[in-house]
Amino acid sequence: MNEKTTNKTKNTVTVGGPVHFLPNTGTNWLSLMLTNVVPCDGKIINWEYFCKDQNIPTNASVWRKVPDGEAFCYQLIGYNELQPTPVKRSSQDIPTEDRITVQTGDVLGVHYSVYNINGAIANATDDQGVPTKQLHDTLTVELFDEDIDIGDRLDLEHYNMKMEMRTFAIAAHVEPKECDSDNNVIDNKESNG
Repeated sequence: MNEKTTNKTKNTVTVGGPVHFLPNTGTNWLSLMLTNVVPCDGKIINWEYFCKDQNIPTNASVWRKVPDGEAFCYQLIGYNELQPTPVKRSSQDIPTEDRITVQTGDVLGVHYSVYNINGAIANATDDQGVPTKQLHDTLTVELFDEDIDIGDRLDLEHYNMKMEMRTFAIAAHVEPKECDSDNNVIDNKESNG
């Protein structure tokens, strides 16, 4: 588990963040935050984010490394469209039917429509005063919402891409699953009821 990107609370595990003002909106390309790693199986129940463009919706996504694929081969597991807000920190609860099921090792991403001229989630690089411990290996790829569907497996080396150190003001709140004494996965709600 990467301590700089996860924070356990009583009922959820937070992946990503911290969520606060950062100077950039960044590109409208797909960004995979390769060191914002989900540390447990579960479901995303909420996203927190700092929106810098009140007109652009953000697709907050979850990606899984394809085990038998090339170095940059990932599968889109799911995404939630985050509503644009005035420039501020926001939170969006995810309805039960729209929650993304995550597995240990999945990574967070954001992507936008090709028709947006920039991104919307606040982000920054080390030359903008962000402490090194808050920066993440980020793969930025020239892919847009119109190019990808849930379940797609993509070898990202076939696209225009770059690797950089960057931080994003976005965090996923994961409701983890628990295992019983036989190591069978049970849902937290079922185990507490």
